[in-house]
Amino acid sequence: MISGAWVVFAKESIDNLRDRRAVLSSLIMGPILGPAIFAIAMTAVLKMTAGELEKPLELPVMGAEHAPNLVAWLEQREVEILPVPEDPEQSVRDGDHHVILVIPESYGEQFRAGTPAAVRLMVDASNRKAQTNIRRTRGMLEGYSDSIGRLRLLARGVNPSVSDAVAIETDDLASPAQRASLILGMLPYLIVISMMMGGFYLAIDTTAGERERGSLEALLTAPLSRGELMAGKLAATFVFSVLGLILALIAFWVVIPMVPLDQVGMVINFTPQMATGIFFVNLPLALFVAAMLTVVAAFTRSFKEAQTWLSLALFVPMIPTFVILILPFQAQGWMMVVPSLSQGVLVNEIIRGETLDLSQVVISWVTTIAYGLGLGAVAARLYRREAVLG
Repeated sequence: MISGAWVVFAKESIDNLRDRRAVLSSLIMGPILGPAIFAIAMTAVLKMTAGELEKPLELPVMGAEHAPNLVAWLEQREVEILPVPEDPEQSVRDGDHHVILVIPESYGEQFRAGTPAAVRLMVDASNRKAQTNIRRTRGMLEGYSDSIGRLRLLARGVNPSVSDAVAIETDDLASPAQRASLILGMLPYLIVISMMMGGFYLAIDTTAGERERGSLEALLTAPLSRGELMAGKLAATFVFSVLGLILALIAFWVVIPMVPLDQVGMVINFTPQMATGIFFVNLPLALFVAAMLTVVAAFTRSFKEAQTWLSLALFVPMIPTFVILILPFQAQGWMMVVPSLSQGVLVNEIIRGETLDLSQVVISWVTTIAYGLGLGAVAARLYRREAVLG
C-alpha cells in the first residue's frame, strides 16, 4: 500500500509543480503576498499614529475670546490654535480638520460662577484617522478641567486629594513583545489562509479536475487500491499545505522586523526558534486542512464547481481565528480540541513569549490529527463508490 500511495503522491506533486499558474496562486499569492500586505498595512498605520502623536495638535477654536485662559493653557502644551473655517461642520465631515473646539458665550459666566463650563467638540467619529487627535484634544481638556478643579479646592482651603477617593496606580506587566501581540493578532488567520491556499488547487485538480478531464477512470484501473489512491492524493495536498505554511513563516520572518513597532513602544523578535514553534503547532492543522479540502472537492463534478465549494469551505478553519481576534482570551483545555482555534491560541502564546503548556500542545496535536485522519477516511470511502466517476 505504501509503494502505491507513494507513486500517486509523486505523480500528483509533479503535475502540480508543472502547472505554473497553480504554483503561483498556491505558493506565492497566499503564503508570501499575505504577509507582505500585512507588513505594509501595519507599517502605514503605525507611522500614521506615531506621526500624529509627534506633531503639534492643530485645533481650530470657535469663540476663543470667551476662554482666553483655556486657550493660553492649550498653547503652552504646543497646541496650534487655528481660525475656524467658514463652514466648520462641513470641514470636519470632509476631513480638513479632525476636531474643532466650540466655546459658547456662556462659558465665562459659568466658569466664574464655579459651575461646569460647557464646551463642545465637533468631530467625525467615523474618521479613523481623526481618532488620535480626538483623544488628544479630549485628554487636554480633561486635564485643564482637573487642574482648575484642584485650584478651586485649594482656594477654599480644601486639600484637593479629598476628591480622590481612590488612588489608582497602574503597573503594566506586559512586556513589549506581549503588547506587540495585540497588533500581530492577525498572524494565526494569515497562517491558516497560507496553508489552505497551498493545497487549494491541488485538492481540486486531484479530484474534480481529473474527473472532468476523464483521467480518473484510467487511474482507478491501475493496480492499486482506492485507499492507496486517496492516501497518495491526500499526502500530496498535505505537503503543499505544509509548503504554504513554511513560506508564510519565512515571509513573516523577513517582513516583521520591517514593521516599526518600536515607534509605539512595542517590539517582537520573530526568531527562527519562534517560527519553528509556530510550525510544529500548526503542522497537524495542515493535515486537517488538506483532508477537508479533499473531501469537499470529492463531492464536486467539475473544476469550477469545486472552486465555488472550496471557496466557501475556506471560511470553516478561519472562523475560530476570527473569534480569537474579536474575543481574546487565555488558553483553556477545551479549546485544544477545536482545530484552528487551538492552533490560534497557541500561536498567540508563542508571539507573547509565554511558555507553552505541553499537555495542551499534545491535546491539540492528537485531536487535530484525529480529525484529519477521520476526514481522510471519509475521502477514501467516497472513492470506493462507483459514483465517483460522475
